[in-house]
Parts: sequence; C-alpha cells; structure tokens
Amino acid sequence: GTILRAIISQLFLFVPLAIVATIIGRWEKWTFAQGLYATFTTASTVGYGDMAPLSQRSRLLAATLFIPLSVLSIENVLIKIVSHYIGKSTAKAEREFLRRSVTLDDLENMDFDGDGEVTEADFLAFMLVAMGRVDRDAVVYVRKLFRALDVGKDGRLMKEDLITLAKRRLRSKRLKRRTRTVEASDTNIQ
Repeated sequence: GTILRAIISQLFLFVPLAIVATIIGRWEKWTFAQGLYATFTTASTVGYGDMAPLSQRSRLLAATLFIPLSVLSIENVLIKIVSHYIGKSTAKAEREFLRRSVTLDDLENMDFDGDGEVTEADFLAFMLVAMGRVDRDAVVYVRKLFRALDVGKDGRLMKEDLITLAKRRLRSKRLKRRTRTVEASDTNIQ
C-alpha cells in the first residue's frame, strides 16, 4: 500500500520521464529492455556506466531533463516511504510512552520552574518535550516570554498586561527621542 501510494504520487514525474527515456532509447537504437535497464540504473543513481547515451542530442536530453527529473522522482518516492515508516514507529513509541506509569524521576523532571510542584503547565511541557514535539530550550524560552508579558505577575495574561506593556514601550521611545534631542543640542552648543 505505502510503496504503491508513493509511486502513484509521483506519476506526474514518471510519465514525462518515460517519454524522455523512450526518446533517448529510440535515438540510441536501444531495445525496450536496454532502455528500461538504462532508465533504472540512471534514476537510482547506480549508473554502472555500461550503457550511456552516445549521441550529442541524447546526452543533452539526459543531462538537462532525464537525470534531474529521475533522481528527483526516486528521491520523492523514497522520502514518502521512509516518512511513512518513521511516522508509524514514532506514533507507536508515543503510545507506549503515554501508557506507562509516571515515575518519581518523571515528577522531578516535570517541575520545570523548580518550585517543588507540578502544575498542569509543567506536566504539559514535560510531555511535549518527552514526546519530541518541542525541545526543552523552546519551553524555557516560551516561559520567559510569558513572564515578560505577565506584567501583573499573577500567572495570567490579561488585556491590562498588554496595555501596560504598550504604555511602557511608548514611554521608552519618548525617552530615547528626548535623549537624542538633548545630545544633539549639546553637540550644537559646543
């Protein structure tokens, strides 16, 4: 199923490849079997070197269209197949991880902020890191960002926090403008 779906998904490339391979095969007077052999050794990048286009126009067509398109299509098929199997194994590992019991070590690791308690947010962050959905540094960064936005320091973001931050930024810009103006006038006085 997976391999067939991967191949079918690349039909938009396989059809032009077959046409180009047929043209090259006719120009080179290859049999169908020889053309198929040359196509697969080239597309798979094995390239034994025992069969290669000899005419200038066949080489030009192979170099500009056939080789790049064939390598791309084979690469896409392989990526789809590997991604499918990696996705299946990742999903299985996640299911197994979620079914296991939480240990004391887990509980200690869940305490991201080190306050001795595991909140729902701590648990969520731990699980996302453990399942490989985010890395620990990203969690630490997002928590710092939240704390910077939480002006009231009450563990919640509210409209008032954002208004206060906007006012602080505005004051900071005004102060910087005044400082530049004072520095410029000091320079003009001297």
